[in-house]
Amino acid sequence: MPMIMSYHACCLSVSTLRFRSVEIETTVTRDAAVADAWVRGLRASHPRVAPFIVGLDCKWNKQPTRSPAWMAPKSAVLQLCAGGGATGCLVLQLLYLRHVPEILREFLRDPRVQLVGVGVVEAAARLAADHGLVCAAPVELAGPCDAYLGLVGRDKLTITWRSPIAWA
Repeated sequence: MPMIMSYHACCLSVSTLRFRSVEIETTVTRDAAVADAWVRGLRASHPRVAPFIVGLDCKWNKQPTRSPAWMAPKSAVLQLCAGGGATGCLVLQLLYLRHVPEILREFLRDPRVQLVGVGVVEAAARLAADHGLVCAAPVELAGPCDAYLGLVGRDKLTITWRSPIAWA
């Protein structure tokens, strides 16, 4: 991943995070040019012939209970994470973008890019509805993860970060 250093602090934050022995360069931005450069760097580091697995998530505020559907908040943040030789994450603040870079649209539409995550099908639908971003190959991991962990048919703890956690 290329390190981008010439942007104003309000538009870009690049940090290196460590997860076990892996260093992950994380780029947080609201600048389309930074997102463009990040996707180009990712593309350059991965051969186009092989499937490319990329984690995808998006975040949005919850809709107030009694508000009409047309007032539903748009997805605000897109998160992309890639491993392998191009370990890095992009956190893109969609609500502040003037336009979505075409290379990002092409990247998400590419059927060789397998976009994986828990809730990724819902996230892909939100991105399409809110920003016209079509995800060609979302792969839902909730079922396989539950099966691997032996959690199929079991209740799971769900944490809503906006409310306090009640411990029984």
